Amino acid sequence: MPIFSPTSKLHLLPTGRFLRSWANQTRLCVSSFDKSVPSTIEQNRLTKQHYALKTRLGNHVIRAPLQNPSTILDIGCGTGPVTRELGALYPSAHSIYGIDLSPVPLNSTDGSIPNVSFICGDARKIMGLDPRLPTGTADFVFSRLLLCGMTDWPGYVGDVFKMVKPGGWVERQDFEEMFYLRGEKMDGEKEWRWLRECRRCDRGEGIDLDYGRNTRGYMLDARQFVVPYRRDLERPETEAVSKLVIGDPDGYFWHAIPRMVEGLGFKDGEVREMQHAMKKCVAEEEGKYQIFWSTIGRKPLE
Repeated sequence: MPIFSPTSKLHLLPTGRFLRSWANQTRLCVSSFDKSVPSTIEQNRLTKQHYALKTRLGNHVIRAPLQNPSTILDIGCGTGPVTRELGALYPSAHSIYGIDLSPVPLNSTDGSIPNVSFICGDARKIMGLDPRLPTGTADFVFSRLLLCGMTDWPGYVGDVFKMVKPGGWVERQDFEEMFYLRGEKMDGEKEWRWLRECRRCDRGEGIDLDYGRNTRGYMLDARQFVVPYRRDLERPETEAVSKLVIGDPDGYFWHAIPRMVEGLGFKDGEVREMQHAMKKCVAEEEGKYQIFWSTIGRKPLE
């Protein structure tokens, strides 16, 4: 049984906070959707992202073995694709809340899933205080792609632990921001300087770019899904997610690099040089891949 515990050892990060929204600066969309582009474009991008990751997980949105859940939280829900799908999967659930720093746009399907609603706010500040979110009442807490939006993972895990009822489930899904070629890390060559510098910022800011992997210290049922940087017609489950990452088509890394290395003393020309080097690094290549982690745990019964 995968046990979820906030006392397990992981990295000791500084007392943290949610990073400010990167809207109008980046399209990274970690904990809120990007208001710098038309909403329909951003919604379409996040919908594409959602279905690509769902396909990679064997056409499953979550792996947690839920049975008749009553209350579900989707933290950092973005435009709400996972929240709405959970509402459709569990129509008997009383309340399914999507929580995000930005207001969630309305969707044409909202009328057909009355158990779904959205809360605009910082999850860590409102859990246990908002009357809809009393501690110890959630059957399931889900979050995905919060990697660069959190600087205090131990604190976050502790807050989530308080929200989940005994026997409740937690699931985290995130990329490990490392690249591999046939099992070996690819961050040593000159062209990978951009990744090394982003990871250096990670240590200074309290962000944990390896949290997808490190979360195993909290929740022991961890499964990794390879995201290949090579289109493989014989593996249809990887096709959509490969298109999502090969060449950085949506500018995930392109827009993240300036923000991640901000304050490290680089001139504009050096940053742009790293951006162009990144485009070469994430090009299609046989044997190159990233890892997407899905980790689940269950709060012990009291």
